Amino acid sequence: MPTDHLEDLRTSAHYARERYQLYKAKTHGPRPTSEARLLELQRACEQAQQRLDFAQAEARRARDAGPGPAGPADGDAPADAAGPAGPAGSAGPAGSAGPADTELG
Repeated sequence: MPTDHLEDLRTSAHYARERYQLYKAKTHGPRPTSEARLLELQRACEQAQQRLDFAQAEARRARDAGPGPAGPADGDAPADAAGPAGPAGSAGPAGSAGPADTELG
């Protein structure tokens, strides 16, 4: 996972935590505050922290796993799987004569 993504999540979690803490401190002052708003900020703070924790855990798993086993990349099908090779009965394995391999002239 790119570090800039993790940094964005850290920043978001920090911002949400600060907003919640400031509003919570404001509830102790003389001006009226909203319990619903406090809960909303608390929920946003918790969700931002969960997103950060999840992303950090994913980054650790990816780092600890190291390079994966040699195999198809990006979900590609194995070479022997049916694919865009053409209609059934077309050229066989590599090296057999096909339209591009025949000599013209």
